[in-house]
Amino acid sequence: MTTVEAKLSGIAREYDRAVALLTEERAPERLLAQDPSLWSPHLEVQGQIGQSLGWLKAPDTLAPLWPELVAFRQSLRQDGFTHAVLLGMGGSSLISVVWTEVFAPGPEALTLSVLDSTDPETVAELRDRLPLAHTVFLVASKSGSTTEPDNFARYYWAALEVAGIDPGSHFAAITDPGTRLAEQATREQWRHAFLNPSDIGGRYSALSLFGLVPAALLDLDGDALLASARAMRDQIGATAGPDNPAVALAAFLGGGVEAGRDKATLHAVGRLGPVTLWLEQLLAESTGKNGTGVVPVSEAHLGAAREYGGDRLLVTLTLAGDPADPAAAGLSSLPQLHFQVTDLNDLGGEFLRWEAATALTGRVLGINPFDQPNVQESKDNTRDMLAIHETKGRLPEVDDVPHLGVESPALSPLLRAWLEDAHPGEYVAVMAYVPERPEIAARFDALQGALRARTGLAVTVSYGPRFLHSTGQLHKGGPAKGRFLQLIAPEERVAAEPVPGLPYSFNVLIAAQAKGDLKALSSRGRPVLAVNLGGDPLLGLDQLLAELDQSGQRS
Repeated sequence: MTTVEAKLSGIAREYDRAVALLTEERAPERLLAQDPSLWSPHLEVQGQIGQSLGWLKAPDTLAPLWPELVAFRQSLRQDGFTHAVLLGMGGSSLISVVWTEVFAPGPEALTLSVLDSTDPETVAELRDRLPLAHTVFLVASKSGSTTEPDNFARYYWAALEVAGIDPGSHFAAITDPGTRLAEQATREQWRHAFLNPSDIGGRYSALSLFGLVPAALLDLDGDALLASARAMRDQIGATAGPDNPAVALAAFLGGGVEAGRDKATLHAVGRLGPVTLWLEQLLAESTGKNGTGVVPVSEAHLGAAREYGGDRLLVTLTLAGDPADPAAAGLSSLPQLHFQVTDLNDLGGEFLRWEAATALTGRVLGINPFDQPNVQESKDNTRDMLAIHETKGRLPEVDDVPHLGVESPALSPLLRAWLEDAHPGEYVAVMAYVPERPEIAARFDALQGALRARTGLAVTVSYGPRFLHSTGQLHKGGPAKGRFLQLIAPEERVAAEPVPGLPYSFNVLIAAQAKGDLKALSSRGRPVLAVNLGGDPLLGLDQLLAELDQSGQRS
């Protein structure tokens, strides 16, 4: 069971208006009936939406499969497997991050790792620490053709072959029926191919096979998670107005946007921290389009009240028994929701609550929450960059974006001017194409706090290429209020890690992804600054933090 406390000062009128809209249109009833006309009068759009609502029935239709997933784990253990790796991206991988970092594995669990970074150091480090002979790789891709999981699969398939291991029995797929990946798994005699219902989109797939298969490998209680989701869905169908859990949350988020408070600060205490990553991609990719949207701001550490402007909402999540964050009390002037989860298995219900509320927020904002019209652009730019690299042996530059090394004497005045040009209501997006390690994450927490204190703006921090499949949609399709700071490390800083069968390495791929996104942002006139952190990203971040502090003192 989850308890919710609300404080609506600053958005009460817009909140009531959103509740009235959703109530008058019978939105919860139509949502549960999978009525696509709730979001669009156009038949073509309705057809697309109608193929995106399967997550509402997944707690029922997939529950009978749970014993089969448990049996899959048991067969792996009987065959000597001790480790598993989820190779995915975006909605196909973030739920596994939640499982591994929030839940304690059960007694029969495999050790599960998640790979959703094309950083060559990350890819190679994982290879070197895995007991390959005892590891199964789960390739997760709804479309069956996502670049990153495909490249990961090529890399680890070759690593197994080099080690003299038959790869087929060490691979399984999670994908939609009829995809290229499903066909490959059959052709190459992979251990298993889990075929997910095709009417479930990636960011709504937490309680589909994309989430349940990894949960089974961790020996979690899938029955309890699904029961929690069913209970939440029943509550959404049985209550009306602001007592409806999905309506109340949608009115808070959508009403906040209508009131000019479109920056939803997500703060989870203790073990629940990684849940905000999942919420971030759900909200950003679903609502960030047509020039509007909820801007999710995941903050591990809250700041002082003076750092939060009139464009902010606050959503906090705690687990019963964990102490509350005293910093939240200092933000009492903000409209806020506080969720207290009694038991971790209640997260099954919370996933469904947030999915339903995000869908209804789309109705409040007048957008289609089930498409991602701007995600493909950066993918296309990356493909073009790689094609140029293949013919010319180098990646092209994005000429109209300032590029500076962290040690450049020109960085200080440029950084100062870039920050001083910011206006209230904007946000700063830090986009990091570097390894995700604890010591680097600590520097990013510090950088987020320093930029927030310096500008008084909301500051988001995301790792690339992960964010291209989530907040990347918001950056390009959402409100034109972002200021973008791209942080990269030179592709030659570590030995090349070739992608088997393709004419490039992971070093080149991640650089192409960064440049492709720069091109997409630049083409929209977004204010972008690119900083090369040098061969040691940790040292580069320390230098950037020092420069930020010094430039603040000089301004």
